[in-house]
Amino acid sequence: MGLFQRILNLAPAPGAALVLDNRQLKYWLTWEQDEARVLLLLSRREKLVGKVELWWDPPDLQLCDINILKPEHRNRGLGTFLLHEAISFARQIGAESIFGPVSKRDLEATPNLLRWYRHNGFQVALKEDNVWAADIYLDKSQCSEERNSMTPEIPLLGETD
Repeated sequence: MGLFQRILNLAPAPGAALVLDNRQLKYWLTWEQDEARVLLLLSRREKLVGKVELWWDPPDLQLCDINILKPEHRNRGLGTFLLHEAISFARQIGAESIFGPVSKRDLEATPNLLRWYRHNGFQVALKEDNVWAADIYLDKSQCSEERNSMTPEIPLLGETD
């Protein structure tokens, strides 16, 4: 099944990990990966509810997009869970840093976004630009196991066959 088909009708796939939000609702985490791009996809009841898109540009990992798609799934710890999965992936592949831009549009939609990134260990550099509001950056020393184990509060229950 191709990525396009999976986004339209995400069903638990072999190797998908069961995840609970802070209200104990069940979600499935699956991965799509090619040479340079990694997608972490979070689904509930066969519908895509969240995603992270990462690009591997050795030795760094670019965080291109992180999004909980529907408002009813926000503020449940799912975005933090996806971010920490991305940090864990960066650590596994030996990335020197995770970086990415934050658009003014992102900040209008999520006013506390920069504070959220800071809370999760990222450095934030504000920009004077018409499109981009800030750059975020997390270096290897900030991706430590100890820091990452503090959050998220959402348990990853394990893989299914």
